[in-house]
Amino acid sequence: MIEFNIDTFADHLRGAPERTSIFEQEEYSVYLQEKVFDPLSRGESLDIKELDYSAYSLNNVTTDSYAEGHNGILRRWGNGFNSFVKRTPAVVTDERKFF
Repeated sequence: MIEFNIDTFADHLRGAPERTSIFEQEEYSVYLQEKVFDPLSRGESLDIKELDYSAYSLNNVTTDSYAEGHNGILRRWGNGFNSFVKRTPAVVTDERKFF
């Protein structure tokens, strides 16, 4: 039976990469302004088949507030999971194992 080794666990934890956001910083797109937002603000129609989708990226259409909301959801999910684990009663068994 493999037993839990706290030193090995701590070494792996220390070697974990830094946590990064899946969203890049929000950026302004001149292309979107000229080809999408200006015509729409003038009341003109827009043919989405004519747009060059390679002219902009996800950080041009995803706001920083969306990324903050996503991070808030992750944080609340983690808090809920931890709360569930804390309320789960311990199970007494004769076997020695970590989980």
